[in-house]
Amino acid sequence: MEYELCLCSDTHESLPTAAPAPQALCWLHAGDFYNNRDQASAIDDSDADFTDTIGELEGGEIYQWFKKSRIPLFAVRGNHDGDDAWGFFRKARDISGKIVRLAPKLLAAGIGWHGRNYNDLPSNADFSDASSALSREILKKRKPDDLLILLTHYPILAPPHTDNPQETFAALRNLAAITLPDIIIQGHIHEWSGTHYHVALAPAADKTLVINPGAKGGILIVDSKARTAQFKPAT
Repeated sequence: MEYELCLCSDTHESLPTAAPAPQALCWLHAGDFYNNRDQASAIDDSDADFTDTIGELEGGEIYQWFKKSRIPLFAVRGNHDGDDAWGFFRKARDISGKIVRLAPKLLAAGIGWHGRNYNDLPSNADFSDASSALSREILKKRKPDDLLILLTHYPILAPPHTDNPQETFAALRNLAAITLPDIIIQGHIHEWSGTHYHVALAPAADKTLVINPGAKGGILIVDSKARTAQFKPAT
């Protein structure tokens, strides 16, 4: 069975360029929906009607995009997503630390992190417990014929020949090496936006497709029967 999934990350209150086809299964957002916490219009525990009104006034097209999306939204939080001023993470399903079945033989697992301020950044220690717990859940719930998508804001694997491989996180690489996802969708490093590449996570393992969709985003085409995946960046 072939599925189309819309991908994006680091949109920072702008609209992704990728447009879903009528048969699209869902959106996967790899975090940093917002610009930063200091510019937030409201806080998570504000009255829902007030938050919606503020979002509609200040969010413009991006507010309408996620409020009226006709397909499900799945997301993880990034460092700019401390507050949910416009209710994106109430409309979207935050799958950090969770596993969801998107379709028969197609799973998505998420890992994200956000601090109190938009410029807070995690350390490997911040991911340690979450990575261990998620890997246990994946190994317990994943069936042998399931394709697994790992959705993460913080990068696991850098593009070949990158100038800043230190931006990746060892705890997340360990998570990937244990669970061997078929596809990794990651964000955070804007310079990598629009790139995709294949990497072997372990000796003798099939190569994993790593995607940095960025704000423009793109379409992921997955064939769960043939066990193939290809990414088409938006132009």
